[in-house]
Amino acid sequence: PNAVVNVPTDVIIDGQNKIVLTIDGRGTYTYIASFSGFSPQIEDPKSWEKPYIADRRYYHAPLEYRGRPIDTMSTTEITQLPAGERTHVAVNVVQGYADRYLVVDEYFPAGTMLVNDSVAGSYQHYEVGDGVIRFYYPPRQYVRDYRYQLVNYAPGDYRALPTVIHDALRPGEMRIGKASSLTALGPGEPSADPYRMNDAERYALGKAYFDDGNYSDALPLLSQLHERNPDYNEKDTARMLLWIYTTKEHYDAQKVVEAFEILRERYPELYI
Repeated sequence: PNAVVNVPTDVIIDGQNKIVLTIDGRGTYTYIASFSGFSPQIEDPKSWEKPYIADRRYYHAPLEYRGRPIDTMSTTEITQLPAGERTHVAVNVVQGYADRYLVVDEYFPAGTMLVNDSVAGSYQHYEVGDGVIRFYYPPRQYVRDYRYQLVNYAPGDYRALPTVIHDALRPGEMRIGKASSLTALGPGEPSADPYRMNDAERYALGKAYFDDGNYSDALPLLSQLHERNPDYNEKDTARMLLWIYTTKEHYDAQKVVEAFEILRERYPELYI
């Protein structure tokens, strides 16, 4: 049978270290001694071309409407995670496969915890250890991007070790990504990260306000979306703007004509 023995660092001495194996009975044995750790001086050995880790990014959690996350991902990167909040972590992989068993060690910062059932990717299976997610890939299975979520539980400034892809049978062959850092804020501490709403968020929130009859909050989101990106869900955006601009509170004859012309010329099948 195979066995893995983790040797505590306090029993390792400077200079030569000796391993003694005592056989109880008959038979033969083989072993591999592997010294693990990380130093800023260690560079990616590029043991193979693909796959390798392009980058790891921390994103703001989805915006909420009426206490529930909207069905649209944020594209705002963060460096600070408020107390009790989540971050969506995206690891971008230059995808590829190899004729070897690959293991991906994905490290996350101390002070954060993995959110249950938040891991998504093309792995065969994964295990969660102390501050690490370990993904397993059999030969000729593509290693692609993967995602997971973390939640803040202990304030502090933390670093996350680089993602490492290594050969399960030849641990010395690997690809190494880059280290990252994240600040977990304490209760009541505001984040200094600026938030930049994307067009999908403007549409989702604007539509949610519109469907609830809250035209005052829907209008700035939908009108800004139409000005920034006229082609984004143009039919539904123009339909909602036409309706809003005909209300007493937000009546604008010129805007009504503009929205109506868009719908009449490009979507004549639409009945309002």
